Amino acid sequence: AAGDTYFSGKLLARLARLVQIADELGESGEAYFKNMVERLARRLEVWLKKDTQTPFVYDATWGGLISCGCDFNDWGTPHCSNKVDPAELCPALQDGGGQLNYGNGVYNDHHFHYGYFVYSAAVLAKHRPSWERRWREQILTMVRDYGNPSREDKFFPVAR
Repeated sequence: AAGDTYFSGKLLARLARLVQIADELGESGEAYFKNMVERLARRLEVWLKKDTQTPFVYDATWGGLISCGCDFNDWGTPHCSNKVDPAELCPALQDGGGQLNYGNGVYNDHHFHYGYFVYSAAVLAKHRPSWERRWREQILTMVRDYGNPSREDKFFPVAR
């Protein structure tokens, strides 16, 4: 299950760095290397799929990508039972939602949080180009949230 974007992103980046180190050491043919690449792909996809427990959603009010967040209503378990549809009902967009996920819903530190995901995706793309083609749109959407290069973009500001 997905947690918060900060700590989950850090763990993804840590695994991606291990993949890079193993590759630099010439270990890309080893079974453990393939296992790490597969694990990285699976763990990134938990966040990129639209049906995840804490999906990324577009916030039309401020023009950005946020993690829906989770109230973890099933207290005592790591299960997030509050999938919501439509996105406007996400916990991160509700009053007090700015406290969830280190303020992700109020755009706190997206360059840190999403940077971990983008780095991990770049490492994975190096070793599995077909994966990158499959998830390119989602990854570039993260980049547009914190580093949009186009003033013509109607969905994301150039600088936040």
